[in-house]
Amino acid sequence: MRRHIVGFVSLAAVCVVVACGRTPSAPTLVPVAALPVPSLPPWIASISPTDKADTLAQIRVVFAKPVTAVEQLSGPGPREVLDHISIVPALAGHFAVLTPRMIGFVPDRALPIGTRVQVTISAGLRDLEGDVLAHDVAWTFATAPLELRDLPQLQPTDEGTPAPVGLRPTLQVTANAAVDAETLANNATLSGGGDSVDLTATLHATPTPYPGSNAEELFDPSISTWVYDLKPTRDLRGGTEYTLKIDSGVRPSYGNLATAKTYQGGVSTYGPLGIVPTPKPSPNSGSRFSDGDPAIAFTNPIDPKSIVGAVTVSPGPAKIAVSLGGDVSNVVSIDPYALDPDKTYVATVAAGVKDIFGQTLGQDQKVTFHTSDFAPGAWSPSGLTIIPAGTPIALNFYATNLPGNRYQAAYARYPAVKMLDSTDALGALPSPKSWPSRTLAGARTNQQSVVRVPLAKELAGPFGALAYGFRTALDSPDSSPGLTGIVQLTNLGVFAQWFPLHGTVLVQHLNDGAPVRSAAVAVYRIDESNKTRPQQCASGTTDAGGKVDFRGVEVERCSALASSNQAPSLGFVVTSGADMASLTVWSWSGISRFDVTGGWTSGAPLSRGTVLTDRQMYQPGERGELTGIAYYVSGERVVADAKAKYTVKLVDPNNNSTKLGTVQTDAFGVFSMPITFSKQQALGYYTVDAKGANGNDIGGSLRVAEFKPPNFKLTLSLNAKSAQAGSSVAAQVAAAYLFGAPLQGGTAHAYVTRDVATVAPKGWDDYWFGRQ
Repeated sequence: MRRHIVGFVSLAAVCVVVACGRTPSAPTLVPVAALPVPSLPPWIASISPTDKADTLAQIRVVFAKPVTAVEQLSGPGPREVLDHISIVPALAGHFAVLTPRMIGFVPDRALPIGTRVQVTISAGLRDLEGDVLAHDVAWTFATAPLELRDLPQLQPTDEGTPAPVGLRPTLQVTANAAVDAETLANNATLSGGGDSVDLTATLHATPTPYPGSNAEELFDPSISTWVYDLKPTRDLRGGTEYTLKIDSGVRPSYGNLATAKTYQGGVSTYGPLGIVPTPKPSPNSGSRFSDGDPAIAFTNPIDPKSIVGAVTVSPGPAKIAVSLGGDVSNVVSIDPYALDPDKTYVATVAAGVKDIFGQTLGQDQKVTFHTSDFAPGAWSPSGLTIIPAGTPIALNFYATNLPGNRYQAAYARYPAVKMLDSTDALGALPSPKSWPSRTLAGARTNQQSVVRVPLAKELAGPFGALAYGFRTALDSPDSSPGLTGIVQLTNLGVFAQWFPLHGTVLVQHLNDGAPVRSAAVAVYRIDESNKTRPQQCASGTTDAGGKVDFRGVEVERCSALASSNQAPSLGFVVTSGADMASLTVWSWSGISRFDVTGGWTSGAPLSRGTVLTDRQMYQPGERGELTGIAYYVSGERVVADAKAKYTVKLVDPNNNSTKLGTVQTDAFGVFSMPITFSKQQALGYYTVDAKGANGNDIGGSLRVAEFKPPNFKLTLSLNAKSAQAGSSVAAQVAAAYLFGAPLQGGTAHAYVTRDVATVAPKGWDDYWFGRQ
């Protein structure tokens, strides 16, 4: 028995980092001059790479004939071969004879970015058939160049105009590899307004994987982003635009090729805090006013705390809400809903308003602005609206400042049966292009006009459902109107429940809750795929309690479209005199709200069994074993289908069925049978289906495939089993051929996943730790 501890336990999220190497130190890599691709003797088949190479490229020499015997591959390898191949600069790693006809370089880390490499095969190398290399063969290749990006810019971006910076700013630049900070600083300058300032460079953050365009880049540890901080050696001048320039010659920390490009950006330092003209917003941009909502613009980003209560408007309320356009913004917006249209206001900005650099206005300042007319707009309810008949509730269309005070409207009666499977108003209305044009009676500028939808008139009575639609000049001519819906006038409230053997419908008046006697109830089958229209399957009349029950053949007819062990989707149309209401109950209705299962038994047993295989994958021509566990739900219990016969079939990937035979379960509801695959068996995924005499149906799956055993092994080791947030776990992966040599040319992908687990400290296994 576990004891319970009441309380809260804070669990730290575990963050696991998979890396293929540590951040390299900065050894000096000697420069290498470029060489042309050499011509090869016939007994050397290929050399690679010879031009450009990615950081995971393999350095290989492939021979047409063996250069060593296979038994010499283990251990350090044949020195008479390896002593004839060398690499410059001295990259971390070593050459190895991978196969009798291939030499490869086994690096300790990925090839460094911004590096030219020379590989030399020296004269005297020979193969086992006596071919000898008469002279040295040397070639070079280069990895991707060192690149800089994300310099600060003066030009506006999608996020807006860059904010000014302080007089001793920290500017950031991103590189695709570790950079020699000294050469970065020596080649970077800030200049502007006759001023030129040197910069220092320091590493801001350790590299993180840079999301590339394919999976290899996502998991390549060498494709990383390195962020460096550039800081001026002295204060910059205020209110000045500076150009940030990084000349060519920046060297990688671990490489021998410096940058050949010049990179340029810029920043602007802050000046005195002041108010500047506000850019005029675009008309019809979703603002309250047609010419845009009022705002006050400053020269520098504003401290959000200093603006609270610091703006007053006259004439206007004693307090008016203001807001900044973002976390770092120089624009203060004034609440447009506190202002009237076509009116002049004076906003007073207090002297204590402060920018993010600590500067204040110094004295109160006044800004005069004029509001325009309200922006044109229209609104009406959408979707399905039910209004109790006889109540003083209207359905209205609202409009303000519509062009020409014109709009289009259309109405159509909506049959109750159609509402069972669709509430699409446009489907019942004529083409929007044919909707008649109407004028807003008595419309005045900046005054909201109300159009009361003539429900009783269009319905020709106090009851029914009406589809409606409105269109204005604000809508695109090619788009469907957005102001559409359906309104239903009824005094009937309908409740329905449906069970495998019994259905119940209750009808009550909406105005007082009284039961409705002698109401006609029609039940329809609903096809959720909309392939068929609703089909009536039962009918009845409510009793004095407003209730009608359905049983027997009526329930069976109404459940005809339901899939096995699923509730049917049904529609109900209730009529009482001239009043009519409808209700749709889908097979899934109520499941998400009440968290109950939507399944029921419709006659066939509810299976709780399965078919297992002795292994999940087979090759053509092999033999396997199937095991069936046949259980089903009986009342409130799950029971074994003992001593029952089952017909078993195999369904191939092309949905073709093959009968495997008939078997009988034992006293525990279990059966076993062999299965044989032909040598011509189709490859792919198969399903096994077993159906019992009582209708119980169980199944399983297997796969037929041609495969070969691996010829290499993979090992993964971690330096810890878990890690707290903020720490890391180092993973080391090694691959080698089963005959001993390291694996070259394999593509590696690293995946870090997470799953829910029960956490219990060591020695506390008998305790619960609350909800996980």
